[in-house]
Amino acid sequence: MSSTEEKLGSVFKEISSILSDTKNNLENLEQKKIELEEEKKQLAVEIGRLSIEKQDLVLQSQEKETKIGELTSSQKDLLKEYEVLKEELKSFQEIATAARRKEFDFEEIKNLLKVYGVLISEIYDATAHYKILDLLHGDKEEMSKDEIKGATGISGAMVLHAIFDLRKAELISFDEDTGLAKLVRRIFVKEKNN
Repeated sequence: MSSTEEKLGSVFKEISSILSDTKNNLENLEQKKIELEEEKKQLAVEIGRLSIEKQDLVLQSQEKETKIGELTSSQKDLLKEYEVLKEELKSFQEIATAARRKEFDFEEIKNLLKVYGVLISEIYDATAHYKILDLLHGDKEEMSKDEIKGATGISGAMVLHAIFDLRKAELISFDEDTGLAKLVRRIFVKEKNN
């Protein structure tokens, strides 16, 4: 074989190799093209789905805005009704206040007495004061310090302290020389004996 034939054989082999590589590359490109077209179709489907979701969200948003607008108008209506009721209640309150001034309010007096009761019994501990006043409102309006001490069961110092407080309030008089306490102002109703 001549060198020309060898060179031609070598060129044919190279051409054959290049053609074979080109054919493989074309087949690979064709496969890639098919895969890309498939992805393109999937993306188109996804875009369609997202577009539908977007439209749904826009509609939901519009519906919510409409509801908010409706709530605002109903709230305005409620506010108007509230203002009317407020005016009516104000006039009713004025009437009730005027009526309260005219009438004797037993409930208020009961509540005040409860407050005074708590103040006297728990804060000032006026048990001795009460017992002495209660005793002097009985059959004897005048008693000695020792008689009061014996009848109430309260210690001498507490009796003396309570007597001085009651004298200061001008409910009783007390003679320190004789030790006699006398009721000056009656605040309890005297009970009738049957």
